Amino acid sequence: MTEFIAPSYLTDGHVVDEIIWNGVIVDNLNALNERLYTHYPYAIVQNTTTETILLTKTIPGSAFGPNGFLMVDVGAIIRNNSGSTRYPSVRLKLGSSTVANISPPIASGSNRTSFSARFRVQNANDEALQIATSEMLYLVSPGTEGSQNGLTTTGCWHDSTVDTSAALDISLAVLLDAAHTSYIFEMLCATVVGPIYQE
Repeated sequence: MTEFIAPSYLTDGHVVDEIIWNGVIVDNLNALNERLYTHYPYAIVQNTTTETILLTKTIPGSAFGPNGFLMVDVGAIIRNNSGSTRYPSVRLKLGSSTVANISPPIASGSNRTSFSARFRVQNANDEALQIATSEMLYLVSPGTEGSQNGLTTTGCWHDSTVDTSAALDISLAVLLDAAHTSYIFEMLCATVVGPIYQE
């Protein structure tokens, strides 16, 4: 991530030269764009019961402020032909702490299940106190390509006490509850929005 540079205060009649333009305005716009919207590509998890990190973003200290927030959107395809219903755990982490966790029940079958989730982390008037929410949307049962099998939605919330005044990583992880070659989590894409600073 481009390092944020504290902006200069310009007085009336101040000439914006190349150094100010490139070193302050352009760099800060680039840093703002990277800080607000970070996209992550395809990743696959298969045949393991070890927690796998799908994405990581380093957050500067105090980037949230006491009331700032951050959102993560993820889209995935889950294939479970293991013979039993499986419960992949999709986790949002601040540092080493899991602040949100969702586990959709994925029925066994030869077809795939579409899955999407949104996580939000909000500081609650304190840089070391958060409320996290998560919602997920997934097919009731595995379906063939283009089929519409009906959707299930659910959500939950969690309290956490991670100190965001210090720099830390935010990460999205998946933990499969069985190691099987036909039990596969495919992250199609993910977007991190924020953190958005709020006093």
